[in-house]
Amino acid sequence: MKGEAFDEVDALRLREWVAVILSSLVYAVAGHFGGWFEGSVVVCICFGFYMVCAYLCSYLIYKIKRTIDAKHLNEDLQRFQNRLKDEV
Repeated sequence: MKGEAFDEVDALRLREWVAVILSSLVYAVAGHFGGWFEGSVVVCICFGFYMVCAYLCSYLIYKIKRTIDAKHLNEDLQRFQNRLKDEV
């Protein structure tokens, strides 16, 4: 994932999973010790789970968007190639 933007991740490999889990864990622990949600351990664990789910939803949205964009670009390329053939 070095040098890649978020929406350029093609697959969730071990490295990405570790980053997602660790960052969500950091938020949950910070929430507990920071007194978020009145220090409730259960709510902080749920918040960490929510963070993982939010990342996965974002990943899926961007993956679907990339698939649609690739389809449109391929259709545009096909039309362009057909237009060039017609001109020759």
